[in-house]
Amino acid sequence: MRDNGEWLTIIEQHHKAMGRSDGCIVLFPRYRPDLCMLLANHLGLDFFDYRVEEMQQLGADAGSLTLEQLNKSLRTRAEVSGIVSHNVEALLCVSSESERRAWFHEFLGSEWPNPVFLPVTVFQADVPEDHPRVCDLELLKMPSETLATAAQSDASMKYDITL
Repeated sequence: MRDNGEWLTIIEQHHKAMGRSDGCIVLFPRYRPDLCMLLANHLGLDFFDYRVEEMQQLGADAGSLTLEQLNKSLRTRAEVSGIVSHNVEALLCVSSESERRAWFHEFLGSEWPNPVFLPVTVFQADVPEDHPRVCDLELLKMPSETLATAAQSDASMKYDITL
């Protein structure tokens, strides 16, 4: 069994090996906001919840945001400091597969003023395979989710569904 902190060490080593302040996609085996926050703290980066900070205020119109606006938000935040940008997939879900694939490719090919880490769970199949800036945690033993972290994740997820 692997140590629960090993995943952080692997990402940190991956980050150091990049040698630049570019974008990195981290493939997570499960949706775990608590681990994304832990990752940001471990690397000394700001935690940026895209869904909460950019999409939530728009309510039902959040799907009208474009991938160009997503890029602008990421760049604006990265100009201040490095970030772990959680919940980017909330916007990517309204894009087609080909748009997501193109966006991931563009993200990985862009230069960023500071490190930008994107945790990806749902759309892993759309991320370029074997790209040097993709850190795949899929086969690692991740820390178990406790009732407290599960409750915290559930409390932060508010849905407004009208039929």
